[in-house]
Amino acid sequence: MYYADTDETHVGWEAQEGIRNVNVNENENQNENENENQNENEKVLGNPLRRLLDALGVTLEELRGKGRRRELADARSLVAAALMRQPFTRQQDVARLLGVGQSGVSYLLKRHRELMKGDPGYRERGREVGVDR
Repeated sequence: MYYADTDETHVGWEAQEGIRNVNVNENENQNENENENQNENEKVLGNPLRRLLDALGVTLEELRGKGRRRELADARSLVAAALMRQPFTRQQDVARLLGVGQSGVSYLLKRHRELMKGDPGYRERGREVGVDR
């Protein structure tokens, strides 16, 4: 039950429904804003991203997903490294695009550097898609 702060009277079900409707509308607006941000990032990074995804044989949905297969993890690292080399690309943009936090992008970049040094197969795949360092 909800009570008004001033006179401790009961607020009727109409007010409770109004509160629920406001919460639902706020959640819908938040989801719309997130989708707009993702679409904006895809516009900015569109052509290099599409070419890279095609070359790697993965989709953006797969990269955003929670899959932990080695192929997907490697693709995420390559995409993060490639996008961070694009002019005017911020770590925040890459994080939003991949559905991870900024620390996740830092981890992907660190993983990329380590794999480029120690894994010849990863290094070759990186060269094939244009990420050679």
